[in-house]
Amino acid sequence: MSGIRIASRYAKSLLDLCIEREQLDVVKADMEMIDRAMDGNRDLRVMLSSPVINTDAKVDILNRIFKGGNWLVVQLS
Repeated sequence: MSGIRIASRYAKSLLDLCIEREQLDVVKADMEMIDRAMDGNRDLRVMLSSPVINTDAKVDILNRIFKGGNWLVVQLS
């Protein structure tokens, strides 16, 4: 399955869950914050794309960076 197809399914599921739980505005704000962090931090982008860093370490780092955000967005593990 292509990455675009997976991302599309994830986005649709997240959107449905946000609407169901009435969290759309909060999640939108968190996603915008993550987007700004990715745009503004080359090291973060490099870390996430690195095949040398294992997935568990990446998840731990992301959970630490975005601690305090909406659980629909930041609960990655």
